[in-house]
Amino acid sequence: MRGVSNFCDFFVLLTVSSSRRAQAVSDSIKEELLKQQVRHKAEEGTPESGWLLLDLYDVVVHIFDAQAREFFNLDRLWADAPSLEFPLKKHVSKQGRKSSHRTPRQKTQ
Repeated sequence: MRGVSNFCDFFVLLTVSSSRRAQAVSDSIKEELLKQQVRHKAEEGTPESGWLLLDLYDVVVHIFDAQAREFFNLDRLWADAPSLEFPLKKHVSKQGRKSSHRTPRQKTQ
C-alpha cells in the first residue's frame, strides 16, 4: 500500500471457510500482538458478517469468508498497490497433527 495509500503500509487479505475460523484467526493475531506487546488501533466487523478487520496502524488485516471477499473485491479496488504473496505454514497442534487436515486416529497397541 506504500505509495498508493496514506493510511497504512500493508493490507493483509485472508479468506477463511467459516465464521469459527475467522474468529480463531482474529483471536490468534490479537494473542500474538499481546505477546509482542503491540497494541492494535481498532477492530470492525463480526465473524457472522463474513468480514473482520484488525487495524494495526501500518498494517490492516481483512479476514473474509469467500462471499464477502468477492463482494468487497479489495484485490481489484487496490490493484495499483504492489502485491506480495507468500505460502502459509501449516499450523501444527500440540498433538503433532496439522490443524488444516483431519488425520485418522492411530490405534494404541
